[in-house]
Amino acid sequence: MFHYILEHCLKLYDAWPLQSQLLKELFIPQLEI
Repeated sequence: MFHYILEHCLKLYDAWPLQSQLLKELFIPQLEI
């Protein structure tokens, strides 16, 4: 599941860099908890 999320984020980064940046800011803190 985690690998799928990373792969999905990479695809979003290719399509919408700004959108991916927002996703990283939302996801990364949750993953670190």
